[in-house]
Amino acid sequence: MGLNKLPSIFNKISITIESQQLAVHNLIEKIILSKQYSVNILQYILYKISLYIILDCQTDHYNEMDEGHSLKLARVINELCDKIKDLSRLVKGQFYKFCPLCIPKIPESGLHGTDFLLDMGFKLEVFYETVFYMI
Repeated sequence: MGLNKLPSIFNKISITIESQQLAVHNLIEKIILSKQYSVNILQYILYKISLYIILDCQTDHYNEMDEGHSLKLARVINELCDKIKDLSRLVKGQFYKFCPLCIPKIPESGLHGTDFLLDMGFKLEVFYETVFYMI
């Protein structure tokens, strides 16, 4: 099914609209092909696409300061999630997994400092008499 070619699809995305549309087209082709096999394979492909989206953001060559670099990936993600609704749930899950601070949680009102962090899910850890708050 060409799972090993998924990263190369993301590597070929450029700032041009044509390359972004080509990436979306190639990814949708893989999704349609996987749908023919079984629902489990479809879910696996969607999972792998959502994972590669996050991994692409973490590569050494990713430049978050260059608007064009993040914008091209955002356009591909937006169009994919617009066409395949199940993918948006998986992409959010990957973001939450790799960056727990983006998990939306409304803390109780009136909490400040340590109580606020503990309510948000941070755990208090003490190393060599220094207090750290960790997820």
